[in-house]
Amino acid sequence: MTARNLIIAMLLVFTCAALAQDETPDPRQELARATALASEGDLNEARMVLESIVESAGADDPAMLGRASYNLGAIQLKQALTPIEPVDGEESAGIDAQRAMAFLADAERNFLACAAMDPTDADAVRSVEYIRSILQQIEEQQEQQQQQEDGENGEQSEKQEQSDDAQESADELSELAQQERDAADDNEAQSQDQEQSQEQQQSMSDKAQELAEDLQQQAAQVQSEQAQEQLNEASRNLEQAMQKQDEAMESLKEGNMEQAAQQQREAAEMLEQAADNAQQAADQLQEEAEQGQDGEEGEDGEDGENEPGEDAENEGDQGDPLADQLLDRERKQREQLNKSRPVRIVPVEKDW
Repeated sequence: MTARNLIIAMLLVFTCAALAQDETPDPRQELARATALASEGDLNEARMVLESIVESAGADDPAMLGRASYNLGAIQLKQALTPIEPVDGEESAGIDAQRAMAFLADAERNFLACAAMDPTDADAVRSVEYIRSILQQIEEQQEQQQQQEDGENGEQSEKQEQSDDAQESADELSELAQQERDAADDNEAQSQDQEQSQEQQQSMSDKAQELAEDLQQQAAQVQSEQAQEQLNEASRNLEQAMQKQDEAMESLKEGNMEQAAQQQREAAEMLEQAADNAQQAADQLQEEAEQGQDGEEGEDGEDGENEPGEDAENEGDQGDPLADQLLDRERKQREQLNKSRPVRIVPVEKDW
């Protein structure tokens, strides 16, 4: 390579380096642009500009880093407390808890970075305290909602269990009724001796006593008035059936097999009525459990979370909103705080 070509190559290198340096955005100009964007309401664009400044600012310019960090935290705080924009024809969904907490966590980190650059910046310190109070409110609200949901789910689960218990009792009562009818047929046909018939009847009477205790316990536990009345009616039917069982046992002891068979059929009829009432109670409890589940699903919408940095037009998607009460509480607390410390956007002198 000749000396002339070497000089030309060096000039090209220096020229490209100079052009690259000129293309690097000036942090002060970018900070001023972010301030203007925030003033115009374009918070997403302003946030991205400030994030770029914070990432590129080094330790050699702590003042710039502190200003950019504070402004970035202020914008993130404002976005966290901005309600979700309503979809056409719908009411505002309030604050999206997950979205708000993500913005608040970023805002807290940036305010802390600002305070680290300038420990005398009382505004940054108060902003951190304010953010932490909001995060605590959101967490408490979510905990209350979770407790309420757990209570509703527990109630539905309890009704489902009660329905299953009533269904089991209905099935066992129906089975016992069939056993009484079969025993009546055997006694009419005298296909078994007197002692066997007595043992068979005693076993059925013991089962009826067990079912009577189950029905009484179920009726005492259910909160549904309709299901409780049906279980109580089943208990009354069962009590009548047990009386017929006792009469059948006496007839068997006396050797009157025909009369015992008639009394067993009457017992079977009462048992079937008890089974029908227990079945109605099970169906009622099942219906109430399903209604509670349908109501919960109707309240749950599709999640539409927006992570920080997404386009503003996507902020209209509904997510997991907090109650309006939380929004009002936060607004009042923010207004009270702003009396002593309004969230500021630090202006930049335009010296270019």
